Amino acid sequence: MRQLITAALTASFFASPALAQVVELRVADAQPMFDEASQEGSVLIRLDREGAKAFALFTRNHLQKPINILIDGQIRVTPIIREPIMTCYFPINGLKSASAAAALSARLASGRSVLTVAPAN
Repeated sequence: MRQLITAALTASFFASPALAQVVELRVADAQPMFDEASQEGSVLIRLDREGAKAFALFTRNHLQKPINILIDGQIRVTPIIREPIMTCYFPINGLKSASAAAALSARLASGRSVLTVAPAN
C-alpha cells in the first residue's frame, strides 16, 4: 500500500505542468504602459487563477535560472528568476513603442496570442 501511495504521489508530481519544458499561461487581462524616461513600452499581464498557480510553481522550480517568456512561440524576454513570482501580475518590458505595447496587450487580452514560459537553454 505504501508503495502504491508513493508511486501515485510521484506520478502526480512529475505530471505537473509547471515542471514541463513549456507551460502555457492563460491571460486574464493585459494593459499597455509606456515609460517616458526610457521611451520603452511594456505590458502588464494579469494571469487567471490557474495561470498564476502554474507560474508560481514554475518560477519556484526554476530559482536562480533564466527562463524564456514567449508570445506566439517567440522569445520576448529572458529573465533570471531570483524568487518565486507568487502574484498574478508581471510585466513584459523593453517594447519599442507605446503602439507596440498597445498592440501586444490587445492580442494577449483577447486570447489571440499565446503566452508560454520555458526554461532557457
